[in-house]
Amino acid sequence: MALVPCKYCGAKISEKAIYCPKCGKSTIAGSINIFNAYLKLWTKAFKYDGLTIRKEFWFGQLAAQIINSLFLILIVQLEYQGYRIEEIMGIVIPFFIHIIGSSIASISSVVRRFRDTSTKPIGAILFFIPIFGQIYVYAVCCQRSKRWGDINFIRYYLLKI
Repeated sequence: MALVPCKYCGAKISEKAIYCPKCGKSTIAGSINIFNAYLKLWTKAFKYDGLTIRKEFWFGQLAAQIINSLFLILIVQLEYQGYRIEEIMGIVIPFFIHIIGSSIASISSVVRRFRDTSTKPIGAILFFIPIFGQIYVYAVCCQRSKRWGDINFIRYYLLKI
């Protein structure tokens, strides 16, 4: 495992590190874009261990909502043009599959995001409480990572020692 300098503070860190243990800046934040985040949302859909950084979480959620909105706009537009629901089932079924799938993937993403903010992952079930539970979950997901200074956390999750 090679050590490379942090691009923010110059400290020597592992090339696989997500955060610099000295300054706490993300080493991969620049490489996360909306497409990568959406891909990670799906590839880690059933993976509840590990972490999801804030940028990756929000870009993944945004991409899923954009796709759901595009499906919905298309369905409404086709119905407005006079197509019956039976004629557009080829669009409606993938829409519902995407909603269910992205909801499942979002739950695991929220659990990983809670872990990144040092919040107990069991708190993610509060999302199913209308309004107040959802506000709490999104408030936690907006927080910065709190675990980057913990040396045991760095050894286990980031350096894989």
